[in-house]
Amino acid sequence: MEWILMTPDQRARATVLNDRNAMLGSRRIVNEKAGELVGKWVAPARLLEDPDYERWHERLSPLPRIVAEGDDLFEPPASEQID
Repeated sequence: MEWILMTPDQRARATVLNDRNAMLGSRRIVNEKAGELVGKWVAPARLLEDPDYERWHERLSPLPRIVAEGDDLFEPPASEQID
C-alpha cells in the first residue's frame, strides 16, 4: 500500500482541516520494524484521488510517499498479539 509520510508537525497542520464530515485518518508509525520512520505519521495516498478529501490535496501532495504494508508500520491489534 502507498502512504503519505508526515512529520508530527505536518500532521498537526493537516488535521486542522478535519471537520464532522471528513477526517484525515492518519496513523502514527509505531512498529520497531519501521526503523527511522517510527514516530512519523502516515495517511493512505489514495485519499489524494478522492474528491471528498480535496481540501487536503494541496497540503499533502508535495509530501513524500512510501510503499509499505500496515504490518510493517503498525502493531497488530491486541487480540492478534502473541504473548
